[in-house]
Amino acid sequence: MNQDKIIHHATVLNFLEAAVKNNRLAHAYIFNGQEGIGKFMVAKRFASLLLCAKRVNAKATSFDSICHVCASCNQIAKDISPEVFVVKKDDAKKYISVDMARDLIQQLLTKSFDERFKIIIIDEAHNLNAGAANALLKTLEEPSIPVVMILVTSNINALPKTVISRTQVINFFPVPSDNIFRRLIELGIDRDRALILSRLAFGSPGKVLRYVTDSYLLNDYKGLITQLVDLVMAGLKDRFVIGATLLPHKAGSFNETGQALGRVLDSWLLVLRDVMLLQSNNNQAIVHVFVLDKLQTIASKFSIAHICKLMRKIEESKRDLKTNVLPQLIFENILVNF
Repeated sequence: MNQDKIIHHATVLNFLEAAVKNNRLAHAYIFNGQEGIGKFMVAKRFASLLLCAKRVNAKATSFDSICHVCASCNQIAKDISPEVFVVKKDDAKKYISVDMARDLIQQLLTKSFDERFKIIIIDEAHNLNAGAANALLKTLEEPSIPVVMILVTSNINALPKTVISRTQVINFFPVPSDNIFRRLIELGIDRDRALILSRLAFGSPGKVLRYVTDSYLLNDYKGLITQLVDLVMAGLKDRFVIGATLLPHKAGSFNETGQALGRVLDSWLLVLRDVMLLQSNNNQAIVHVFVLDKLQTIASKFSIAHICKLMRKIEESKRDLKTNVLPQLIFENILVNF
């Protein structure tokens, strides 16, 4: 999805504009909402609103007044702004550590050469450990320069309560599939593909970005869903035949096999969700419209109770996968106890 355009979130944008207009900025915000919904994009656009030279000189307050061409706007777009500090967990680390927080604080102090805002954006802030969170909050409570911190998270409950109590929480809600569909059409995606992707997003445009940029991935996903639908309709023997193509015995290392099974289980739950929607006459919310005929066959063949039982079994299998049970055994157990 094109990162230059924010889809939806007008309520959030209006709220932030009002904060600027009325000079009622908070020291710290939490942008909370499901993954891929556009929170980080809004955080960067908010930084542009605060720092855009043309906007500041014109004393304007709307996001539409951001010029996108001044030095500040260009630096923010290229992630090289001396006033915007983006923090995220290192892939090799479990948390955002207190050392990272202290390093950030030092950078703030050494780069405070004027009175402009310094913006801290912490991506996936639920990865902050307690020490890092407390160090950053102490700086905010006793700021030597104007600082606005934005904590972007998809799991607010994982944040320390001391953090939540000292911030202004802004909740982001799912983007309607119609909005995502229209944006995909604007980007030149054909209608059939745009329909599938807009529903597959489940309200988060970021979730389908990889499918937009790589058409082969979507074809691969459609192939997986077709196999899973066939598996549901198959007898025991054929289930194992199909299952062997989904999760081969020589799929690689334990972790690779586990990841492959995790993808299968997540996709399988979405297939069964579609079946339940059909059984509830809620056809408009179905994701996998490219296998609609087969989904209708499954919906007429199995009861809602049976589908619910199978979904519970898959959820149990996902939990077993986290306890290092052999992925192949987990999958075979589902196939046998269908």
